[in-house]
Amino acid sequence: MDITALLLGTVVVGVAVYLIAMPLVQPVEESLVPEVDLDELDPIEKEKESVFTTLGEIEFDYQMKKLSEDDYQSLQNVYRRQAVSILKEEEGVLKAGAPVLEKAAVISDIEKEIEAEIEAEVRRLRQQKKDR
Repeated sequence: MDITALLLGTVVVGVAVYLIAMPLVQPVEESLVPEVDLDELDPIEKEKESVFTTLGEIEFDYQMKKLSEDDYQSLQNVYRRQAVSILKEEEGVLKAGAPVLEKAAVISDIEKEIEAEIEAEVRRLRQQKKDR
């Protein structure tokens, strides 16, 4: 075998091992999408999440034959009434609009800041390209 082929093969294998191993040894970057912590949700959102999760579990238990028809109907009625009540309460808050408008304003401001940063970066890159 030729020494050049042996060296080239060793380099190729080394690069492949490096590329495969690097993601395993590098520190993990924080997710760009923040996790939703139930403690951060407002009380209506927490209750809504809880009721809808319970409704799903009741349906699952019924499908798995863990609940009788009577128990299923009874539990479904109780939690559906709670869900309707929560949705009406949430709708009332939305109609009041104050908290929602504040959140919308904050989100709008953040979006404007991001767009301004992107535009500034694009202008800078275009200027660098012209200067070359």
